[in-house]
Amino acid sequence: MVNDIKEVLFSEEYLANIVQRIGKQISEDYKDKNLLMVSVLKGSVVFMADLMRAITIPCRVDFMSVSSYGSGVKTSGWLRSSRIWIFRWLDMTCWW
Repeated sequence: MVNDIKEVLFSEEYLANIVQRIGKQISEDYKDKNLLMVSVLKGSVVFMADLMRAITIPCRVDFMSVSSYGSGVKTSGWLRSSRIWIFRWLDMTCWW
């Protein structure tokens, strides 16, 4: 799989430092509060695990599964979850 990578945009160390900073900030911001971390399966599980290790205060963790495809192959624009219905057009380029 390593040979499939054309270019590394961010080093592992760079990302680890960012996660540590975020974890520290969350720990400070929620020091005297009840922190609930919610992760959307499956894509964010590895990030969530790293972030949980960086947080130094007690917290609860939950996961939710969403899909915008249903039984088809083309997205409907609706995100379906077993807990809630969310309407949002997803534009993956906005994450960069």
